[in-house]
Amino acid sequence: MSVDNLPDEILLKILGLLPYDDLENAFDVSRRWMRLAGYPLLWRNFRLEIKFDEELEENYNLDELFTKRPFYQRIGSLDVEVVNEETCRTLAPKLFSTVVALGVEMKKLCIWGDDWSCITGVPDLTDVDTEHLVAVAKKVESLELSETTMSDFQLNSLFSALEQEQGNLKYLDLTNNNLSSVNSDHLANVVKQISTVVFEDTSLSEEQLEKLFLKLATSDINLKSLSLHHQNAPATDRFDMSGIDLIHLVTVATKLEELDLTESMGEGKMSRDQFSHLFSDLAKKSETESNLTKLMLDGNDLSGVDTEHLNTVITRLRIADISFTNMSLDQAQSLLTAIVKKDTMLETLTMDYEGIDEELIAEAKKIIYIHGYGC
Repeated sequence: MSVDNLPDEILLKILGLLPYDDLENAFDVSRRWMRLAGYPLLWRNFRLEIKFDEELEENYNLDELFTKRPFYQRIGSLDVEVVNEETCRTLAPKLFSTVVALGVEMKKLCIWGDDWSCITGVPDLTDVDTEHLVAVAKKVESLELSETTMSDFQLNSLFSALEQEQGNLKYLDLTNNNLSSVNSDHLANVVKQISTVVFEDTSLSEEQLEKLFLKLATSDINLKSLSLHHQNAPATDRFDMSGIDLIHLVTVATKLEELDLTESMGEGKMSRDQFSHLFSDLAKKSETESNLTKLMLDGNDLSGVDTEHLNTVITRLRIADISFTNMSLDQAQSLLTAIVKKDTMLETLTMDYEGIDEELIAEAKKIIYIHGYGC
């Protein structure tokens, strides 16, 4: 039997197994193959990559890119790597206007600076039309504008619009954007509606954080994962969480599945007492009262946390990072002993284990994966 005799539904399944380049070549086989290869669902899992670098002309025709290859309008993911800041400033507005004008149906848009952004410059989106920015944000399921620059007006307009209607958006990453000017109520109302939010190094103010945790604690939320990770921000721009109500903090921690409060510079803005109370209250919750499965606390001070409370909370998680947290040798050994002797949900643990009995470490590694420092 010739492949041409196969029914459409069988041929579509075959085309669905092809890699990107082969599927694109299928358009040239015949009219029938061109029709089937353009089936929207075939393209939803593919990623189109564009690099904004010095070799890309300022008059680069983004409209032609999508119209010459209509199947690009149904691409699953569009990744834009920015290597040249000037090229980005020119082409980013064209990209957003083209996506809106042609009704490109992508699930994910990612614009990011390369590893040398400190040299090549941060991707500048300040000339992107605000209405286009908002329209794209509502259209996609995942929006990653990491390491980019947007104006205060753009950011406030974005959060104000998403507060009214979030569209399809389920994942929002604004790492290294300065969000300190965003209205606190708008920010909190948007965050609670989205499944995953990554606000790493975003200079949130104490007022914004207090309102955010108040809203998350007292409202029905869709949020499952929240990252307030600090990586590169100077100490003066780091989140000050000292004013957050502990009841709100505990309530939010039990509502979420994943919480990242990493302080990679070791200058955490939560006190020893706050963490002591946090672990004490979390330990009192039954397993059915908490959804938390992943907790990242790298760089914070856990030296004041009661050993039993620490053991109870960590062994109920699936993933935990408690490295560089000033834990005592007694705390660390007690935790590993609890892992060895008790049933645990834990699968992956990152911690410091310098000075811990090597046999105890070996026994714990038989049960879970441990990534350690100081060995």
